Amino acid sequence: MPNRTQPTISDVPLPDLAGIPLFSRFTSSDLHSLLDQSTVRSGPIGDLLFEPGEALTHLLVLLQGEVELSTIVDGQPSIVDICRQESVLGEEAVFSHDPSSLAARALTPISYVAIPAFDLLALLESRFDLQRHVLSVLSQRLRCQIKQIAELKLKTTAQRLGVYLLSLTEKAQGGIVIDLPHDKKRIAEELGMQPESLSRSLLKLSRIGVNSLAGNRIEIPDLAHLRRFCSTDD
Repeated sequence: MPNRTQPTISDVPLPDLAGIPLFSRFTSSDLHSLLDQSTVRSGPIGDLLFEPGEALTHLLVLLQGEVELSTIVDGQPSIVDICRQESVLGEEAVFSHDPSSLAARALTPISYVAIPAFDLLALLESRFDLQRHVLSVLSQRLRCQIKQIAELKLKTTAQRLGVYLLSLTEKAQGGIVIDLPHDKKRIAEELGMQPESLSRSLLKLSRIGVNSLAGNRIEIPDLAHLRRFCSTDD
């Protein structure tokens, strides 16, 4: 991998890290101590941050851009998640001391902070309050993942697509036109479905007014109606 290290951490404002759940209980002194040993890095589209079987020496905090996490299932790559700004990457390997089970690849140009795992783990070993906090954050993340797995099993593909579309806006009422962040093939992979299933789901959503427009855009005339559709039993 190319050398992406920049010589300074001074461009990373501490409030940004303090606002990330994993670091929300860390004091300014804790963050300064970690960041003094950290580096800011950047990478182009397609940059491989880490891969399965790799022992990670840094915990990564994404500052800009998007990163795809994937694993191999039956010999084929399978998307696990799309990570965006302020996401923490590599924690499953850093906290378990095991090699990574995931690959992380940049979908856009990215920048991120690389925090040395040794320094982070040394700080946690000396602070029971931070250990409890990190366990709480990881438990909450596990609960969210269990919810996502349940939705994969219990919701129809059209409902899963609807939930995904609703996640792309903070509006709760009225109508909106959404620019999809990726092409439909990648979105299908993220939602655990085949591209043809995504097309059928879009057709089903069109029956409640959701329209696929040119330029990778989706029109939702009634967000509340879509939300009700996604929450009802099929």
